[in-house]
Amino acid sequence: MARAVSPSPWTNQWVTFEVSVLWSEYDQSGDILVRPGNLHIDRITYDSDNRERVETLVDNATVEIGRNDVSGYYFKHGIYRVGGSEVPVQWNLAGFRQGSSAAAVFGN
Repeated sequence: MARAVSPSPWTNQWVTFEVSVLWSEYDQSGDILVRPGNLHIDRITYDSDNRERVETLVDNATVEIGRNDVSGYYFKHGIYRVGGSEVPVQWNLAGFRQGSSAAAVFGN
């Protein structure tokens, strides 16, 4: 039985995702976890009165993240389509910062 899919409430509006990643740290062999990483994701939209709505999707989760390339960590972003969708999507990467620690990136 086919399941009806509701249209996205974010159709035809700008949606911002703020993603903060602190990569996990591994020893030189790459096999032993020295320090777990951290992931925080907020989705930011605006209601009909132009009031900002922030919804936390991932709340400062302690995770093992990174270690996905022989030469080190890398950042990759994009939109993954499911079910053969051909609906046009536009996105922009803005405010990208990278550093060896949260303090280096955010000045904390």
